[in-house]
Amino acid sequence: MSDAPPSQNCSSCKCHKPAECFELVHGKRKRTCRACLAKKATKKKQNSSEETGPSTVPDVPSTNDAFEDDTDLSIVTLEDFLAVIAMDENARSLGAIIDAEQTGKMGKELADLIALEIQHCIGYRFISHSKYEHKNSHLVRYMYHCAQIESRQHKSKKVDNEDKHRDKRQMATFPCGGWLHITVDPSSTDVMVKLAHEDDHVPYYSRDVPVKVKEFIWNWVLDLPEYQDRMKIPFSRRAVYYLWNKKSREKWHRDDDELKSAKIIIEEAAAEARPHENGPPLFRVEPVPLPDVNGFSAIAFVLPEPLRKWGGRVRELALDSAWETNQSQYEVFAILGEVSGSGCPLGYLLIKARKNSAPGGKQTYLERVLEYLQVTWKIRSIATLSDKDWSEINACLAKFKHLDSRHQLCFWHGLRAVKKRLAVVKRQPAPYDWREACREFDFIDTKFAPNVPEMAIPHLTIRLGGKIVEPPPRRCTGPTIRINGALRTLEVLNQEPSLDTAAPSADEDDEFTEDVEALIRGEEPERTDGPDWMFEADEIATRNPDYIFCPPQHRAQVLRIFTRTFVRHPFFPE
Repeated sequence: MSDAPPSQNCSSCKCHKPAECFELVHGKRKRTCRACLAKKATKKKQNSSEETGPSTVPDVPSTNDAFEDDTDLSIVTLEDFLAVIAMDENARSLGAIIDAEQTGKMGKELADLIALEIQHCIGYRFISHSKYEHKNSHLVRYMYHCAQIESRQHKSKKVDNEDKHRDKRQMATFPCGGWLHITVDPSSTDVMVKLAHEDDHVPYYSRDVPVKVKEFIWNWVLDLPEYQDRMKIPFSRRAVYYLWNKKSREKWHRDDDELKSAKIIIEEAAAEARPHENGPPLFRVEPVPLPDVNGFSAIAFVLPEPLRKWGGRVRELALDSAWETNQSQYEVFAILGEVSGSGCPLGYLLIKARKNSAPGGKQTYLERVLEYLQVTWKIRSIATLSDKDWSEINACLAKFKHLDSRHQLCFWHGLRAVKKRLAVVKRQPAPYDWREACREFDFIDTKFAPNVPEMAIPHLTIRLGGKIVEPPPRRCTGPTIRINGALRTLEVLNQEPSLDTAAPSADEDDEFTEDVEALIRGEEPERTDGPDWMFEADEIATRNPDYIFCPPQHRAQVLRIFTRTFVRHPFFPE
């Protein structure tokens, strides 16, 4: 009877396996089995790919793929370069050759200085990633990535003991593709800078402890003799945080009842402009008297300074709301007025509905605030805008309809509403009666007929992949840098636009068009039916299995027609 084949334990997985599972080297078996060795090799390869340069990391752009040719670029000063990128908010990619002689730095120190100056200009922090030394030259390229880029974030490593979990809120990240390449020549003061950042997102806000605070902690707290032995410090960091929180509460806490406390603060702010410790005085507020509605608690105020300065120019009012603004689940409504194309805050309403609250209470409060703006501050709006909340719509119609003001949904809410309706495939539309439409809307001309011109107006728009194709750029003269793939002169960039000729740039138009097209092309899940509030009374569900309200291939075109006819503003895509 032959002996059983030898076997041994794997040093990695701790399993008892036959000898054939272990690699034979110089007459001896390895202590780790082949399966565990393969797993380790795969993991090592993945880890090494995260630490190497752009040739092995997929999300790191190479200089050939991410940036354009630099043969047409001229040398500019660092000051001019920073001024240009600070002024052009629509830049997605940049390329420039900078004369950095005035900095007095070389190598990595120079690259870090330029990265820091770029952060001060555009608001995005760039973290050092790697260094690449060219094989055929003495150039050195330093690579940085955006601190908020989604693909470069490290996941927290969990431990088995749940008592030691210390999850904390992470800074928001985005698929921005933000990379910065700085190529330094040790024998010259010229530096090649190439920046790519595809997505605008919230800027980086440093949460590091300031230097002065660190010095105070070390010199005036921890340097005291009684705190030299760290193990004998009698208080914890939670106790320090409690003291800070208690001190900060003095600025806003007036009463244990949060509603009463908020009313007291509003009364204090209504008396006079309150000085601010680190800036100009805060705006005064003016409380709005509100009725008592069963099941509701609310508080409202308006801003006298903006109303006094801009109220006479307001011709559009917009209502917007946000849910669950605090732990007590209050809903906040903001009333904005259009002033020179921008939204100016005019007033706010905070409201909370309890169970079994009276119907229509929210609309009652909104009407009271709008009435206060209309009567007290003489707001004469010719148009009001809101989302699909019926309380907002009815309140605007009730208070501004007598001024011949028209109400319409916000463009984004309207587009989403139409998109959702097109995705309900088994609900038939109600029969259209033009006579009933004319009775309901007296502005419809019953004898209207479209005026067809004899000759088409010459207008040519070229699109590739849904994007408008711009004409080729003019050849530049003088100092140039590359922005969004086009050569630009510093003289052109530094010119301030005239007030008479100011218009949305092509970049802004393209950006808006891309956002609208992305929303139109975004997938909306199909449903056979929907809630009754989405439909008119005569819109009924069909039992025909072959019926489709709007086939998928036609929905994008319907949404484009809606977009084109929603507002005849030149900023909307054609």
